[in-house]
Amino acid sequence: MNSDLIYDIGMNNGDDTAFYLSLGYKVIAVEAAPNLVDIAAKRFKSFIEENKLQILNIGISDSEGSMPFYINKHDSGWSSFDMNLGRRGGSGYDIINVKTKTLAQLINEYGVPHYLKVDIEGYDHIAINSLLNCVEKPTFISIELYSIEEIILLGQLGYTKYKIIDQQNFLPLEIPATKEYLIHKKLVAFKTSRNFIIRVIRKLFGNMITKFLDKKYKHLFKYEHKFESSGPFGDHYPGKWHSLNEIKELFLYYKTEFEQSPGNKEFGWWIDIHATT
Repeated sequence: MNSDLIYDIGMNNGDDTAFYLSLGYKVIAVEAAPNLVDIAAKRFKSFIEENKLQILNIGISDSEGSMPFYINKHDSGWSSFDMNLGRRGGSGYDIINVKTKTLAQLINEYGVPHYLKVDIEGYDHIAINSLLNCVEKPTFISIELYSIEEIILLGQLGYTKYKIIDQQNFLPLEIPATKEYLIHKKLVAFKTSRNFIIRVIRKLFGNMITKFLDKKYKHLFKYEHKFESSGPFGDHYPGKWHSLNEIKELFLYYKTEFEQSPGNKEFGWWIDIHATT
């Protein structure tokens, strides 16, 4: 175990890598899109020269080889090996062939990280599946959560404690909801309301009200995590750790709530699951 090492799988624009470096960790960053690798190489030039960061222009899949990768022109965060996900947005896409490795191969080559962040648009569960063959696993891990199957897989990997994070606000989902999460729900309701009076208030005082409510929960974080980044990890998040059965129930509860709340769909539903042993 390398207690000072983090893997950023799905580096994208490098915002997560910047956070990990700010904490003093060494980082192995993996990104399939060559243009993003070039941008990050310039952004983090000094860290690369100091051997604190290594950027790998590869993709993570279930085998070593080469695969077509769909680079989304609307949002680089939507690029994916999954054709349907990579082509979202209607603004076009490019297809390139990208060399691939498994996470198990990466760990054999660079060592077991303290924290493994995986955000690779639809391939998260495929990526971590290869960890079943690893004797030693990262202390902390996070992936984008789509279904109960990912939770089951994390349990099979030996993880016993979990948090689910709403990526719109980096707040943990809990039952009952935390006061900070309820404040954010009020903010979402304010931003999406079709009520005439609310719309007028929003036009006149929207920015002021948003900033006021933002401060009610953003005080929990010492670092300003940008939207679409993965945010903190492990105990850097507020909230308690849940057991496997508790996290399954929690996921299904909030999934149902989202599906039954049409107003939420304007913002979408992006959640990550964090796990530790």
